[in-house]
Amino acid sequence: VEGDLSCEYCHTDRPHIGSELIDHHLNKHTRHVACQTCHIPVYSKGNPTKIFWDWSTAGEDCNKPADKYGKPTYVKKKGSFQWKEAVKPTYRWYNGTVKRYILGDRINENGVTNLTEPVGSIKDPASRIYPFKLHKGKQISDATYKYLIAPKLWKGYWKHWDWDKASADGMKDAGLEYSGKYEFVETVMYWGLTHEVIPKEQALSCAECHSSLAKAPYCGKCHQSRPDVNFKDLVHKGIDFKFLAELGRDVGDLIGKTNYINYEALGYEGDPIETRGRFYKLPLKKTK
Repeated sequence: VEGDLSCEYCHTDRPHIGSELIDHHLNKHTRHVACQTCHIPVYSKGNPTKIFWDWSTAGEDCNKPADKYGKPTYVKKKGSFQWKEAVKPTYRWYNGTVKRYILGDRINENGVTNLTEPVGSIKDPASRIYPFKLHKGKQISDATYKYLIAPKLWKGYWKHWDWDKASADGMKDAGLEYSGKYEFVETVMYWGLTHEVIPKEQALSCAECHSSLAKAPYCGKCHQSRPDVNFKDLVHKGIDFKFLAELGRDVGDLIGKTNYINYEALGYEGDPIETRGRFYKLPLKKTK
C-alpha cells in the first residue's frame, strides 16, 4: 500500500554514520539519490517476476514449455509471458508525481505507450534518482481512434475467443466508441521499488556506479593516499554478484558491472565525478 512514509522518516536525510572516510560523501548523495537506489540493487531475488506480457498471442490451443524458472511462458487466456529473477532495476528521476494512462487517452503512435511514468528531471531540485521495475507488454488498441481497448474478458473473450466482439462489448461498457478495427501496441509500466531492502553491507559499491572509481588510482584520483586505507577495497565494498551467482541467483550478467545506474540515460554527460554534478558549475574566473 502506498503512503507518505519514506526512508528518511526513520533514518533522517543523513543516515550514514560510522565511517570517517565515506560518510560525508554518502550523505551528500541523499540529496540526489534515493535510499532505495543503492539498497535495492536487484529485486525479485527469491522468486521470478513477470517482466513482459503479450496479449496478442492469446487464444491458441497449444502447450508451450515452462521457462528455466518453472514459470509458464504461455496461457491461452492471457498470451505469452517472460519472467526474470534477481532483476536489475531501471533508474529514473522522480519527484513523487506519476503520470498515468487513462482509458480514452491517445496512445503513442510512434513508439511505446507509457501506462505509468515517473515525473522528474535532472534539472528539478525536487527530483532524485529512484529504482523502478519496468513491465513491458503488448495490448489491444483501436486502430482508428488510437486509444487502448478494454476488452470484455469474463463471459466475453475467454468464452468465444473473438477479439473483435470482445472489443465491441468492452468499449460499449466503458462508454467509448469502437471503430471495428483493432491492433496490438507496445506498452510499459514503471513500478516503484521499496520492498526487498538488503543489509547495508550488500548495497551497491562506489565502483559499481562510478566507472572512474573502478580502476586505479580509485579514490586517489581526488584524495591523498593514506597508508592505513586500501582505496581499492573501499570502492569495491558492497554487493558481491559473483557470490550471489555461486548461490544460484541469476545475476551472471551483473558481475563486474560499472555505471550501474547508467548516468547518460539520466541526463549526465558521464560519471559525475569526472563530468560534474547536476547543479555545480565552476566559475569562469576567481571572484572576489
